Amino acid sequence: MITVYQVIIWKLHNLAYKPFGTYPNTYVPIETEITLTSHMRKTMDTTTLSAIVTGNPPGLRSPKPLPGETWVQMIIRNFPDEWQNCIERMNGEFGFSDGVKHQLRKGDLSGVTNPLMQDRIARFVNFQSPTHGRTLYGLADLRNQLRKPDAIGGLNQGHPIQLIEILWPHIQIPSRDGKAEQLAKSLDVTIIKDMVPGSMDVGSLLNYIHGDFVWILPGGSRISSFASLLLFRILNFFQENPNLAVFSDMGYCIIIRTEALRMVTANAKRSSSELQNSAKLMKEAGYDAAGDSIFNLVEIEPLYGGKPIYPNENQSKKRHIDQTERTSWWRRRLGL
Repeated sequence: MITVYQVIIWKLHNLAYKPFGTYPNTYVPIETEITLTSHMRKTMDTTTLSAIVTGNPPGLRSPKPLPGETWVQMIIRNFPDEWQNCIERMNGEFGFSDGVKHQLRKGDLSGVTNPLMQDRIARFVNFQSPTHGRTLYGLADLRNQLRKPDAIGGLNQGHPIQLIEILWPHIQIPSRDGKAEQLAKSLDVTIIKDMVPGSMDVGSLLNYIHGDFVWILPGGSRISSFASLLLFRILNFFQENPNLAVFSDMGYCIIIRTEALRMVTANAKRSSSELQNSAKLMKEAGYDAAGDSIFNLVEIEPLYGGKPIYPNENQSKKRHIDQTERTSWWRRRLGL
C-alpha cells in the first residue's frame, strides 16, 4: 500500500531539480526540469549552510496549563496521539510493565525513574513545545542527518550539502536555571551574546557566518520532516542561478547567499539595520529574489498561532489563503 508520506516524498523528489518563480511574478514552481549529468554531480563541491535562529515570530502563542496542571501534562493532553506513539517507542526500547504503561497513558510520570526514559520524555515535551529548544534540537538532528552518506535518498552524494553551524543570537534575558544555554552548548550551537533587542542586523553577524548560504529561521518553530530534501532543492536552484541572492519559502524562513550579503554590506553607504534593508540593498545592487510556497522548511502548529500546511493539491485554494496569512511577516521584513 502506498502511504500519503510516500506520495509526498515522491512529489518532493520530483521537485528536487525544478526551479522556482521569481519575485514579483510568481511563487509557483516552473515545470521545466533541471537535469544534472552524473559527471556534473561527481565534480560538484559541497555546498555549506549556516543556520541563524532568531527570536519568536510575531503572533506565536505560548500555551497555558489548566489549573493544577503541569507543563508536561498540558503537552500530553494537547498531543495525545503523539504521546501514545512515544510510549510505544519507549516500551520497545526499554520494556516496562502494563501498569507503568497505563500510568503513562494517563500522564502519570511518577513511576519513571530510568534517566534514559526521563530524557526521552524531555525530548518529547521539547519537540511539542514552541520553544527555542525544539528548533535547536531539530537543526542538530538535521545536521547529523546530512552527514550520512545516504542522506536525501542518495541525492546528497552527487551534490552534497552540509549544515556546518547553528548560530543563536542570544538577545533574550538568560533563563534563570541556564538550561537553554546548557542545551545549546550540548548541541554544539554557537551562542552570540550581547545582542541588542530589536531588529536583527544580519550584516553584523558576518564574522560568525562561514557557510555559502545563510538560513534564517525563527525560534519556536519545528523543523519539517522534509527539510533536507527541500534544502537540496533550494540550494540547487541557487547554484543554477548565480544572480539569485534571496529566497523565501513564503512561510517563516529565508535563505541568503552569503557572498551577496558580504558584497552588499561592504558597499552599502548606509547600515543594513534589519532584514528588510538587506533585501532592498541586494535588489538595488542588481540581485534577484525568489520564493515558493509549496512546502515549508519549518512549521508552527495552529495551537501556537501558526497556520496549517496543506500539501494536498486539491486544497490549494485553502492553502493559498493560509499561506498568505502566514507569509505577511517575512514579506514585510523583506520589503516584497
